Order: sequence, then structure tokens, then C-alpha cells
Amino acid sequence: MVKLDKQIRLGTDKLLRELYVEPINRCTSFNKPKGGLWCSTYTPNEEYLSDWHRFCANEFTTGLNNHAVIFDFKPNSRIFQIDSQKDLMELFHICGRFYDDILPESICLSFMLDFEEAKARYDVINLTERGQWTTRLPMTNPKYNLYGWDTECSLILNFDCIGEQEYKYFNLIDKDRWAIEQAEKYAFKGLMKDPEAVKELFEDATKTIITLIDKLKDNDIKEEDETEHGDSK
Repeated sequence: MVKLDKQIRLGTDKLLRELYVEPINRCTSFNKPKGGLWCSTYTPNEEYLSDWHRFCANEFTTGLNNHAVIFDFKPNSRIFQIDSQKDLMELFHICGRFYDDILPESICLSFMLDFEEAKARYDVINLTERGQWTTRLPMTNPKYNLYGWDTECSLILNFDCIGEQEYKYFNLIDKDRWAIEQAEKYAFKGLMKDPEAVKELFEDATKTIITLIDKLKDNDIKEEDETEHGDSK
């Protein structure tokens, strides 16, 4: 039986059953489900908190967040671990689809995992770091791939496998920058589901901009004073 170390999910302070979305298959040749819950192995003694943190810090900065939940999987969790392309092929033969709902097998980009079937058999699909690289863009049997998973990670198929949770705050991102980015996200992408939240985010961003302008003005004045009254040696 596969046992995993503690996991981390950035961007939340608690994992709630009522917010969990059951995984369903997509209708395109992209080997990720709609729904489910993603996490990565917690590595507090390394440079990055997780492999997902490493990926976000270097390639996907909008995925960074100061809030995180650390948790275990329950001892009886059914975990399928992918450490090689051979493991992926094994999982595919257990719960796979030979073509998606749009493209025929002959031209589809990859064979599809049936996540709805998988969740009846497993609670978690874990992709190791080695597994990620061997299934990313494989030279042999290329249609057996998990391109787009990008990091060591675990896909939670059944919420009830989650054990004890612990909230942690990490200083990974400047709060003011996050407020500005979130304001832009709500305002310019049309996600106006909560006008009061948008208003609050804009107010935070405006205060930040005003503060920065004041600081720049102060610096300009100081530089002028130093230029006019500085010693010449």
C-alpha cells in the first residue's frame, strides 16, 4: 500500500467537504478532470514548500498565495502512484478511454483516463517527480502521457480520504500586489460575482498606489535637496 508524506494546498485556509467538486471527465483530449482537488507533497526543509510552489515561483506566479493547508491522507486511503510511464499505462488499462468525445483515436493527442471510473477504485492518484518527467512528453508510446500535470502532485478523487488539517501562513507573495492582481482579475475578466469584494480590493489597490506615489515624491524631494545642498569634495 502506497503511503505519502504530508501534503500542502496553497490558496486556502481550510478544505471543506461542501466546497468539494466531484471529478468528472472532460470532453477533450486533456488528461485532467473537471473537479477533484489538487495538492503536492509538503517539503518545508527544502528551497520550495512543494514542487507546485517551485513551478509557481518560476513559471506560474499567479498560483502563489500566502495561505495554505497542510494535511495527511487517512491510513486506509487507496492511492495509485505513477512513477513511470509503465505505471500510467497500467492505470489506463484499469480505467482508461481509447478516445475522447471529439477526436477519434487516430488523431487524439493522448489516451484518456476515465476519472469517473478511477474514483470508484482509488481515492488519490499520485504523480511522483520522476513520473512527471517520464509521462510529460514521452518519446515512446507518446499517447500515454500526462502532459499538463507539470509537477509532482496528487489528484484527490474522494474528499473523505483527507485526514487532519493544519492552516499555515507563508510570506510567499506581497499582499498589496496580490490585492491589485485580484482587483484586475475581477474587473477585467468580468467575474463580478461579488461587487462588494471587488470594491474592497480596488480600495486596497488604490491605497497602495497612493502610498507608492507618496514614497516616490518623497524620494524625488530628498534627491533634489541632496543635489542642491550636497558637499562638493
